Amino acid sequence: LTTMLPLHFAGVLAFYACATTAYTFVLKRKLLVDVFTLAGLYTTRIVAGAAATGTELSFWLVSFAIFFFLSLALVKRYVELHEFEDKD
Repeated sequence: LTTMLPLHFAGVLAFYACATTAYTFVLKRKLLVDVFTLAGLYTTRIVAGAAATGTELSFWLVSFAIFFFLSLALVKRYVELHEFEDKD
């Protein structure tokens, strides 16, 4: 199925697969690295969509996506830490 899409998409997909695997086995145990990795993975999905459709990404879209996804990942970690604190 990937052969029917642009070659650039295959590269983004390979990067995403490697990054997701690294996150699953190593990076999610590292302080703050997990947050930045999650934000990067979410942003990579936007890049993959643009690569698959042949759409040019704007600087502002990527900048906003990184800011937005980083904020979401930080809030997620804050809630997890807050819930962990309440259990003790």
